[in-house]
Amino acid sequence: MLAIDENTITDAALEQMGATPDPRLRQIMAAMVRHLHAFAREVDLTAAEWLDGIRFLTAVGQGVHTLSAGVYSSLGHAGAQQPRQRAA
Repeated sequence: MLAIDENTITDAALEQMGATPDPRLRQIMAAMVRHLHAFAREVDLTAAEWLDGIRFLTAVGQGVHTLSAGVYSSLGHAGAQQPRQRAA
């Protein structure tokens, strides 16, 4: 087992995902892990900042339609668009 630190965590995470049965999901998740870990190193992300980001993404995942207009407004400056409502 690898000693986990900022230099080995990406390989450790990719190793854990190696048994993912769906090849496409494994490809997508591996790319996401590599990019997120590179981003965290690039901006020297703190644990508190990481948790803030996770909280935000959790809120998005739990129902983007419940987010405030202010969040959409701030995201809009980055090119994001408010998602369409699903048909009932």
